Amino acid sequence: MKKESAREDSLKTVKSGEVVVSATRSEKEIEDAAIPVSVISKKQIERQGAMRLSEALEEQTGLAIMRDHGTGVQMQGFDPAYTLILIDGEPVIGRTAGTLELTRFTVANIERIEIVKGPSSSLFGSEALGGVINIITKQAEEPFKLGLNTRYGSFNAADLNATLEGTVGNLSASLIINRNSSSGYDLTPETESRTTPEFYNYTLNPKLCYKFSDATMLALSARWLSESQSGIAQSGARLLDTRQSLIDWNASANLAHKLSPVVKTSLRFYGSRYENNFTNVFRDDGSLFFSGNFDQRMLKIESQTDWAMSPSNSLAIGVGYIDEGVRADRIADGARAMNTAYLYAQDEFIPFSWLNLTASFRFDRNSDFGSQLSPRIATLYKATDWLSIRASVGSGFRAPSFQQLYLDFTNAQAGYSVFGSRNLRESFRRLQEQGLIRGVLLDPNQLESIRAESSVAFNVGADISPAKIFSLKINFFRNNVRDLIDTQPIAVKSNGGNIFTYFNLNRVFTEGVETELTLKPLSGLTLSAGYQFVNAKDESVLEKIRARKIGRAEGDVLNPVFVPIAEAEYGGLFGRSQHLLNVKALYENEQLGFTAFLRGVYRSRYGFADLNGNLILDSDNEYAPGYAIWDITITQKLWAGFSAQVGIDNIFNQTDRFYTPFLPGRIWFVGARWESL
Repeated sequence: MKKESAREDSLKTVKSGEVVVSATRSEKEIEDAAIPVSVISKKQIERQGAMRLSEALEEQTGLAIMRDHGTGVQMQGFDPAYTLILIDGEPVIGRTAGTLELTRFTVANIERIEIVKGPSSSLFGSEALGGVINIITKQAEEPFKLGLNTRYGSFNAADLNATLEGTVGNLSASLIINRNSSSGYDLTPETESRTTPEFYNYTLNPKLCYKFSDATMLALSARWLSESQSGIAQSGARLLDTRQSLIDWNASANLAHKLSPVVKTSLRFYGSRYENNFTNVFRDDGSLFFSGNFDQRMLKIESQTDWAMSPSNSLAIGVGYIDEGVRADRIADGARAMNTAYLYAQDEFIPFSWLNLTASFRFDRNSDFGSQLSPRIATLYKATDWLSIRASVGSGFRAPSFQQLYLDFTNAQAGYSVFGSRNLRESFRRLQEQGLIRGVLLDPNQLESIRAESSVAFNVGADISPAKIFSLKINFFRNNVRDLIDTQPIAVKSNGGNIFTYFNLNRVFTEGVETELTLKPLSGLTLSAGYQFVNAKDESVLEKIRARKIGRAEGDVLNPVFVPIAEAEYGGLFGRSQHLLNVKALYENEQLGFTAFLRGVYRSRYGFADLNGNLILDSDNEYAPGYAIWDITITQKLWAGFSAQVGIDNIFNQTDRFYTPFLPGRIWFVGARWESL
């Protein structure tokens, strides 16, 4: 016992004091969490000059910002559809083709952003197969505080925030108002259509907290976003005026009560709705080209109880129910609904100060896709006062979306149709009765309904901090995914277009390593670098390559020769860069109130499109080229409570209207911040 006590004393180090909740669904100092979690603080966001969530995330190690049906985030090689986005622990809805638009979220009210990489379905359920990003919003703390923050830059991009908070006795309240707008930009001046549309949006975020006693507290929160877009597009030789409007709101109520010094419970109610309406009309005569609507809702109730059974053992148990629905013109019968009941539990056992063992599971029962069990076990071993080792194994899942289950869509121009798994037979029979089917590739009556995708993941990593001026983090990961949902043609229409539906086809894996290095060589100077290598491939494709069943046509066009491809030529899943690198240099002089922050992000080449018809990535001309972006932000405190900021994003004017139309070129901006003291 004396030896054990001596060892524990040697491990007592000064902690950062940073508390996270996403790793274990309970408050935990980041150094003591068995699940690896990284944090972006409010101060980091301000140094960067970020205004939207996408800007705050794009310079983080292991995160790749993707622009496909919106701006999403790729994590450990998983598409944006596999990362769950939360606000104060509650899920955000309104995805387009799996992507949740990150530019919808202002950072004005963000206290910190917690990032958990790897499957987290054992605590958070569906969509957390790749990881979780939890946005923690600010709570009112001051008796009275008023703040203003504004930024203006290239393309008339303007962002204005007003914050108000106050406390009176046991009551605290805050209000955030944000307006964000841009004139859009155009990378093709030779045409009248524009690359991105003009837009403006407003966000309101009120929060209220009342402490009835030392044991009971009620917290109320709401968020409301309204956005309008207008642009110009082209269909053949005719121009289109495009209009889009969306409303995105959510509201929550959380009642927390301490039943005893060791037992506390909470009851949470959450509701959310997302509406998106769009219309395209021909400019020359005002006739309608296309219109659509998408209206999604969610209602959720959840209760969680935390029990500190002993100084070394704590248990958390939760139960909940979610009701979801969607109305859309592309959904069969116009509207669908589903519900999920779930139960989760987590036990955290800390027999010694240097050892943490955490086990958790979650059971989901969904009305449409059935049951799913998601377990996970993790451990933290503090080998010395400067070396900590974390390891975890767990599973995650992603439920089929409303679109994958109930989509009923026909592209009038291209002639193809896509039907959801559940309404396939009915929609297919309708086309047969109309005489629109030329040939059947797979009999719809023989096809099973799709199942949830699932993954088993392994993570092993270490935190190394032998001195205050040096720290290194490294993490190895492997995710094995089965029942990946994909599309495949099942019939040919009389107009030559295919009929597609969704299948559980592929088995894929993602594997790699992430590292982060931080150096503090001089007072006020911090240098850091982060790197991720990821390898993401389809197991079924590898099997066919090894059996020499996949190749490409080479030689004469009239007499092509089938050439099997080599395994080394297979580039893996499209849209994944094997190499992601970021470097940062931060200089702060507190006496002068001066901060300079230089950042660079490099993304290596990635699969863009299949050009030789074999449906896989295997040729150099099928890749988009890699690119690097450099940004700099300078902040100066001018007097008490007031600071000014200038910056340049994309310093070297990186543009490519074909591969990277989301990069408008060099962006200049100026900003100012004021807070009452």
